[in-house]
Amino acid sequence: MSDRMRIGNENDNYDLKVNADGSSNVIQFIGGSAVAVANPIPTTAIAATANTGGCLTYRRIATADTNLAVIKNAAGRIYGVVVLSKKASACYVKLYDKASNPTLASDTPLMTFLVPATGQVALTWTDIGCSCANGIAMAATGAIGDTDTTNLVAADIIVQINYA
Repeated sequence: MSDRMRIGNENDNYDLKVNADGSSNVIQFIGGSAVAVANPIPTTAIAATANTGGCLTYRRIATADTNLAVIKNAAGRIYGVVVLSKKASACYVKLYDKASNPTLASDTPLMTFLVPATGQVALTWTDIGCSCANGIAMAATGAIGDTDTTNLVAADIIVQINYA
């Protein structure tokens, strides 16, 4: 299996082929004629996960606390985040590259999402995901600070995370 990408304009094009083993071939087309490229673009193969059927989904309805959770306790990738809020004020969902519950007093989030009052957040990284070397964990709090411990009210938000 390989993927191809053609980039360029009507006169000059490059055809990049990335092979399943991570190697690549590049062919430059000048005025419609193929010209060999001496130094192909280096590529790194992304290993398939054991879940070859697609992503797993983590879903959480907020509880009356900071909603600490371990989504995956080993290396993984985040492919999408959806947060729906019925809360009358903004809140914050924080994702961590961690295999255990975050310690809000000392851990720094990998990402923090502002969830607007009675609003939603929907993000995707469908191509290669957002890599987490240690694991995937989360918290949801009432203020933006990395060390904030403001509890949410039960059922104020729903968090869904697609990961592998």
